[in-house]
Amino acid sequence: LGDIRTQLRRYDMTLGEFKALAAEHPSLPVHPAQLYASFSAFLLALPDPILIDTGAGRSADRIIENIASVGVEPSRIDTIVLTHNHIDHVGGAPILRERLGASIVMHELDAEAVRNGDNNITAAAMYGVDFPPTTVDQTFSGDTDTITADGVELVLLHTPGHTPGSISPYVIH
Repeated sequence: LGDIRTQLRRYDMTLGEFKALAAEHPSLPVHPAQLYASFSAFLLALPDPILIDTGAGRSADRIIENIASVGVEPSRIDTIVLTHNHIDHVGGAPILRERLGASIVMHELDAEAVRNGDNNITAAAMYGVDFPPTTVDQTFSGDTDTITADGVELVLLHTPGHTPGSISPYVIH
């Protein structure tokens, strides 16, 4: 499994490449849909879709391609939720915010590092990349916030620990 784990950690894998890799290894102990989460970007595919996290930055083009490949027009995304301020989750935020015209939402305790482009707190410096100051359009404080889209509630639950402002989004049908 070592070689496949290395391949799955690639941040630039297309959806087609991922499906082919998963088909080659049907005995993987994890469902392929869970493995595809290696991008650190998730799409809530509603009529008004919401993007959760944006990958490390290098994958922004692939994320847009993958969104389109599942039948969602990327320009329909108007909200990006960032679960915490580490580079593998926020790295694509400046690019995707600009290209999609989407608003960024995150917990206030992690927002300052994103707004300031803090390469240490975002851990960008550890990877030898520069994270630019990025607009955070909406923050929340306290334990929860809710985004309602198309009759579905996306609850943003504050779950500090990994970072002070880490959140765990979940859907209420």
